[in-house]
Amino acid sequence: MNQKSGKLFNLFVVLSMLLGMVVTPALAASGSEAQAAPAAPVTQEDAAAKIDPQVLLEIKESGATEFFVWMKEKADLSPAANLKTKQEKGQFVFDALRATAERTQKDLRAVLDAQGVEYRSFYIANKILVRSGGEALAFELAARPDVAKITPNQKYQLQ
Repeated sequence: MNQKSGKLFNLFVVLSMLLGMVVTPALAASGSEAQAAPAAPVTQEDAAAKIDPQVLLEIKESGATEFFVWMKEKADLSPAANLKTKQEKGQFVFDALRATAERTQKDLRAVLDAQGVEYRSFYIANKILVRSGGEALAFELAARPDVAKITPNQKYQLQ
């Protein structure tokens, strides 16, 4: 393979990857509802298994607590390995993390907004900090199929 063919091949590979990142989510979003398999209903036990016991204990003691809601989906950062410069890699990772968090947290943030719940979104770990959530909210969020787990907001004292 000569040098010109190698460059064209590399360009084709990069364009294919970029097209795949743009087209695949668009196709998934535009798919008909008949093609999407309905999510199995989540039982109360399944929801409870997603909630760290410390969260439930803190709610029982004070009525509400801060907790993190971790989203199941994580950004695919593997294409960054194929980029040449640190700046390109950093920008790709930043964009991928932000886009994944924006897309996957959108519906959950709408639920929190509708209920007037104060929260803060984190894109690096794809999680949301709920500022003051009670038991009903914790179970409602844990029952969502896009939620991986609910954990306490641990506070650590430095010596």
